[in-house]
Amino acid sequence: MDRDFIFEEGCILTGYKGNQQNITIPSNTVGIVEAFRCNTNIKLVSIDAKIIIGENAFRDCSGLGSVIFSTNSVMDIGESAFRDCTALSSIDIPDTLFIGENAFRDCTRMNEVTINGCSNIEDYAFRGCTRLSKVTINDEYVDFGYGVFAECPNVTLYVKCGSTAEKYALNNGIKYKYI
Repeated sequence: MDRDFIFEEGCILTGYKGNQQNITIPSNTVGIVEAFRCNTNIKLVSIDAKIIIGENAFRDCSGLGSVIFSTNSVMDIGESAFRDCTALSSIDIPDTLFIGENAFRDCTRMNEVTINGCSNIEDYAFRGCTRLSKVTINDEYVDFGYGVFAECPNVTLYVKCGSTAEKYALNNGIKYKYI
């Protein structure tokens, strides 16, 4: 329910006092900052608004198993936004400007990621996603930070021929296949 959400400046979601397992982010939200951090009750989050998922927004939400984005709903995914969401097994990220440092770090059940468009994937974004096996990058130009897939021993990138993702895989000894 909307009364369970805590907003600052009218549209920045900074807290949640409800106990629902399935949450839809209110459409008037433009950003989320630390609002759900350490909430182990949440199982599913739906995001329909065009928003910025800020620093630590869902960090340590160990029960969060599914995040559903509507098309073009996310502008940025901030630093450690989903870090240690250990139940999250896959994610389909719509067009976004950047995926922040440690954004999905240590999501240990994550096995598949689809990135539909992204300008920048920052340092260690998927570090420690030990089950990550398939990452599809549907963009020809992405700027990759350091150690984006560090400690992901079984990862294969699915990339476009000649893309920066292919070059990143080659330069970092990561398996890749063409899409």
